[in-house]
Amino acid sequence: LTQFDNPSASRANPFQPPRSLDDWELILSDTMTVSIPAGDHLAISFDPLSETLDFIDPTAALTADQLAAIERAPAWLRFDLYDNFRRFEFSIIADWVAYIINNTEDPYVDEVCFQAAHLSPTLLGGPMYLDLLTENAEWVYNVDDSLHFVEIVDYGTSADDDYYSTAVYRVIEENGDTVEIEIDKEIYYEYVVQPKLSDEIPIYINPETGTPANPPTGVFWRSWFWTHADSGYAYYNEQWSDCEFLWDRTGNTADAIDVVNSWVGSVMNWGAGSERPIQPVRIYALHCGNCGEYQDIRAAAGRIALIPTACTSNICEDHVWNEFWEREWIHWDGGDVNNPLLYENGWGKVLSAVFNWRGDGYVWTVTERYSADVCTLNVMVLDSASKPADGYRIKVYSDFIYGGTYYTTWGVTDADGQVSFVLGDSKNYYLRLEGPLGNFPVSSTATVNVIQNSQPGQAYFYEYAFSASSPNLNIAEQQSYPNPLDDYRLEITYDLQFESIYGNFFTYQSTVPVEFTERRAEGTVDFFMLNAENFAAYDTTDTAEGFEIAWNSPSGIADFVLPTEDTWYGVLSNREVSVVNPCMFVNVNVYRNAVPVVDLPIADLPLEFRLGTPYPNPFNSETTISFALPHDDFVNLQLFDISGRLVSQLASSRFIAGEHQLSWNSASTDASGIYLLKMNAGKKQFSQKLVLLK
Repeated sequence: LTQFDNPSASRANPFQPPRSLDDWELILSDTMTVSIPAGDHLAISFDPLSETLDFIDPTAALTADQLAAIERAPAWLRFDLYDNFRRFEFSIIADWVAYIINNTEDPYVDEVCFQAAHLSPTLLGGPMYLDLLTENAEWVYNVDDSLHFVEIVDYGTSADDDYYSTAVYRVIEENGDTVEIEIDKEIYYEYVVQPKLSDEIPIYINPETGTPANPPTGVFWRSWFWTHADSGYAYYNEQWSDCEFLWDRTGNTADAIDVVNSWVGSVMNWGAGSERPIQPVRIYALHCGNCGEYQDIRAAAGRIALIPTACTSNICEDHVWNEFWEREWIHWDGGDVNNPLLYENGWGKVLSAVFNWRGDGYVWTVTERYSADVCTLNVMVLDSASKPADGYRIKVYSDFIYGGTYYTTWGVTDADGQVSFVLGDSKNYYLRLEGPLGNFPVSSTATVNVIQNSQPGQAYFYEYAFSASSPNLNIAEQQSYPNPLDDYRLEITYDLQFESIYGNFFTYQSTVPVEFTERRAEGTVDFFMLNAENFAAYDTTDTAEGFEIAWNSPSGIADFVLPTEDTWYGVLSNREVSVVNPCMFVNVNVYRNAVPVVDLPIADLPLEFRLGTPYPNPFNSETTISFALPHDDFVNLQLFDISGRLVSQLASSRFIAGEHQLSWNSASTDASGIYLLKMNAGKKQFSQKLVLLK
C-alpha cells in the first residue's frame, strides 16, 4: 500500500543459528508494510512440510474501485487513503469517494486524494456533498493565474508513481532582498488545499439561512468569495492586481497579508449579533461578528488566496486569531501581525493555553509562542495492572475569564499512555479523562485539579490508574527448547514506520463526531514465535508459550531455527492497546539447511553431558578441548584467568548431539599460569583447569 526504505538491523539476534550462514540457502522471501489495528495482529506462518510462507494479514478488504483509487493516488498518500477507506461505516460511500478520485483529471487528482485521505470518514460519509472535493481542488488552480505573489508547482502527474504539488511565494526579507520560498507539500495540502478550517463542517451553505443546501442554492466559500459580492461590497478577486509579495518583512510594501486584512475589514463590522455562525459563507452574509467570526472569514480568505493559514485559539481568555506560514508560523490578528506577545504585554492577559487547529480536527498547543513564560503538563493514564492506557481523551480546563472553569485545550494518549501540553504560567489547571476503561471523574461535569498557580519552566506530571484492565496478552517464555531438526531457519525483520493515533473531540456547534488521525514516529508492537498449538491458544486469548518474545519493541530481528516439523508463526501483536495502530515494515526470509545432517544411531550418542580434560595439559601453545552432548543443546564455553577475567569466549551457540572438539591457541596471551575452563550446557555447569607454560 505504500513505499518505505528497508530498515537496518537494530538488535542482536536472540538465538544464534547452530551452523554458519554458509550452511543455509535462501528459499523464500517476502515483504509487507501493514497497519495493525488495535486488538489485532500480523502473523507470518511457515509450513516446513510444504515449504509455504503466508501472511495472516489484518489489512481490510476493499472493493475494486477503492483499490483503483489507492493505485491512482500519489504513493505518499496511499496508506492514508487506505486507512480512511477501511474506516467508512458504509463501504458504498467509500466507493463514491473512490469514484470521484478515479474520474478526476489532472492536475487536481492529488488535491482530491488528499482531501479524501485527510478528512474524517464521518464527514465524508455523512453530511458532506462529495462534489465539493473536486470543486475545492479546481478553485485552488482557478485563482492561481490571478495571483502574482504565488505560483502552484506540480511535480509530476497522476501517471507518475509519487507526484505532488506545492507553492512558491515571493517574500521581501528584513534587508530588503526579494526571495522565493517553496513550502513543504504538507503545508500546501493541509493549510492551502484543506477545505476544513477549524470546528465547522466543510459543506455547501445557503447564504440566506446559514443551513446546509446542495448547489446551486448552497455555495462553498472558496468559489463564492472569489466570484460573488453582496450589494455595496467589493469583489475579493479585484483586490489582487497590485500585490507582488506574500509578506514584506520590512513593512514598506503592501503584501498579501495586507490585502486580506483590508478586504475582511471592508466586508465585516465589529460586533456579533444574536446569531454566531461558524460557516464563512454565512458570516459574510451577515457582515458582522466578534473575533470568532473574524478568525473564520480570515482563514477562508487566506486559503482562497493560496496563503497557508491556520486557526489559533485561546478559549479560556476568550480570544481567537490566525497564523500564516512563511518558513514558520506567524501571528496574524487582523492588523496586528507578528506580535505574538500582544495579548500578555498589550492587553494584560495571562494566557492558559493556545492551540492550533488542523483540518481533520486535531489540535496541538502553541502556547510558547504567545506567553513569555510557560510550563509543561505531562499526563499518563494506566490500567489496573499499571499498563499504559492509549486512546484517552485528556480535556484540560482552566479558570475562565468570566468566572468558573472552561476547557482550554485537549489531547489524546499514545501507546505509552502519555500526552503532553505546553501551558501558561500563573494559572490553575484541571483535567478530565475519558476513554475505553471509563471516565475520571465519573460525573460528566466534574474535573480534578492538577496544578495550582503554575510556575514558569516547571514540568508537572499527573498519573491516574483506572481500576479496569486493558486487553491482556497471555504469552509466557517456553522453558525448554525442543530438539531442533536443523532443517529450516526463519529470519523476520520488523521496523516501525509510524504510529497512528485516533480520536475525536467535541466541537462548538456540530453534532457530527470528527475523528482525526495523528501520525507519530514512536510506537511499538509485541513480537513472539509460536508453534501451531500455541498460536491457536493465542488466537482464542488463552495462555500460550513461545520463543523470541520481545515486549514493546519498535523494531527487531528474529533469527529462529525451527525445532519441529510444525507450522511456526511469527506474530506482531497489537492486542494490548485500545485505539492506536502501529504501521510496520516486515521482511521475511526462509532458509533451508544446505548441509545434510547425519543422524548418529541412538546407541552411539553420549549418555550424558560431559566436559573432557583438555589435551595436552599442561601446554605451551595450543590445547584441544572436548565435550559431549546427549542431545542438541546450547553450549556456552568460556576461559578465565586466575583473577576471574574472561580471556576467551570459545563457544556460544547451539550444537547437535554427539562428541565435539575445539582448539584454543594461547598466542593471544603471554602469561603463564593456571586458567579455568567453564561450560554451561543442558542446565548444568562443568569446569576444568588448564596450565599454560611459556
